[in-house]
Amino acid sequence: MIKPSNIILVLLLFGIYSCKKDSPTELDMGYNYYPNNVGSRIIYDVDSIIRDDFFEPIAIDTSVYQIKEVNESVYLDSEGRETMRIERYKRSNSTMPWVIKDIWYANRTASMVERTEENIKYRKLVFPVRNDLSWNGNAANIAEEWNCQYSDVNMPMTLGGIDFDSTLIVNQKDENLGNTYDYFQEGYAAGIGLVYKIGIHWEDTLINNTREQWEASSTKWGYHLHMTINSSGN
Repeated sequence: MIKPSNIILVLLLFGIYSCKKDSPTELDMGYNYYPNNVGSRIIYDVDSIIRDDFFEPIAIDTSVYQIKEVNESVYLDSEGRETMRIERYKRSNSTMPWVIKDIWYANRTASMVERTEENIKYRKLVFPVRNDLSWNGNAANIAEEWNCQYSDVNMPMTLGGIDFDSTLIVNQKDENLGNTYDYFQEGYAAGIGLVYKIGIHWEDTLINNTREQWEASSTKWGYHLHMTINSSGN
C-alpha cells in the first residue's frame, strides 16, 4: 500500500515541475543595446566631407578626427525622467589633447531611447527590438517624419577589427528624389551602444540623378559623415 505521505510528495513534485514547464520565457527587450552607465565612454573615428556651394567652384572640406562621448552624470528632467548628461570631446588625432565640443542628453525609458543632439530631440531606439519594427524618429521634434526601421537584429558584426556578437541596424532614411539624396543609418552593439553612424545629404541643380551619378557628381553640395567606433570602456 502506498503511504499518503508519498502520494502528497509525488503531487508536490509534479506541481513544481508543471509550474517550471509552464513559466513563460522572459522577453528580451533589448535594453543592452543602449547601456545607461555613468562613466562609460566611447571613442569614434570620424570622416567628414562638406561641399559648400557658396563658393565657385564648390569648396570641398575633407576632415578626419575623433569624437569621445562620456556618460558624465544622471539627473531628473522636467518630466521626472532620469536623464544622462553626455559630454562630447573632439581632437584631430590620437596624439592631441581632447577639447570639450558640446553637451548632449539621453533618456532611456522602458519603451524608447531619446537623445537630444544639438538641441534637437531624436527617437533613436524603441523597445522591444525586433526586425522590421518601425517608428517615427522625429516624433519628438518638428522635422518631417523619418520612418526608422530595425534590421539584422542580434547579428554579429566586425568594425575596424573589433568583433561584436550581437548588433542591430537602424535604417533611418534612404531617399533619392533625383535632385536631393539622403541616406542615414546607425548601428548598435549589445553592451556598447552606438558603434557606427552614416549621414549623407546631397543636393544638385541636376535632376534624375541615380545613386551612382550622385557619387560621381562634381556639382553636388551637402555633406557625408561616417563615424565608426575606435574603442570603448568604463
